[in-house]
Amino acid sequence: MDINAINDAIKTLEESETTVENVQELANLYTVRDKLSLYNMKSHDSIPHYHEYKNLKIKFQKNEVPEEIITKSCKTVCNEIMQLFQVFHAGTDTDSERDEIHNLIKSLSSLY
Repeated sequence: MDINAINDAIKTLEESETTVENVQELANLYTVRDKLSLYNMKSHDSIPHYHEYKNLKIKFQKNEVPEEIITKSCKTVCNEIMQLFQVFHAGTDTDSERDEIHNLIKSLSSLY
């Protein structure tokens, strides 16, 4: 499947008349696009700014960059992780998969 063709079809449907058929087709295309995005995602693509954050963290620990810089970088990585979770969740097919993701989120919240 070609992601560009899917995106073109989505754009066409988004700009077309709102009908039940178009909305259903649009929902299907969103699902396919999300699943393709998850399938095609490589590990370095999933959180692209993590490497930069690690380098900044080392500099921060040496007092070479201010806290504001490391905080901004951390926020960027957190946003990328959230996007990864959203794509991961959208790509699930079963309730048990979604339950596993929800369990992971719960366990992450227990870190605080």
